[in-house]
Amino acid sequence: MEVIFKIIVVSGLALAPAVIATKKGRDFCPWAIYGFLVWPIAIIHACVLSRKDKDTIEDRIDITQQIEPKRP
Repeated sequence: MEVIFKIIVVSGLALAPAVIATKKGRDFCPWAIYGFLVWPIAIIHACVLSRKDKDTIEDRIDITQQIEPKRP
């Protein structure tokens, strides 16, 4: 019974960086793997990670297309 409890706690701690990174606009799966492999580093990394704005990236793509139109 203790083993199952420990597995649940460790899994929860390992997924914490993935949840934090997802809220900041990153992909869940790579961060979940990262959290399972090196949890202490991953949790710190996820906490100091900046937000990834999807609108900003899309705006940059639109500006690039306006400057250099596609040629047939």
